Amino acid sequence: MHKYDNLDPLHLNTCLRIHEETVDN
Repeated sequence: MHKYDNLDPLHLNTCLRIHEETVDN
C-alpha cells in the first residue's frame, strides 16, 4: 500500500468503500 501513501486519504477511503460495496454485492 506504499503506492497509496501519496494519494489523498479521502480518495483512498473512497476506493476502500467502493471495494467493500462491490464485495458486499
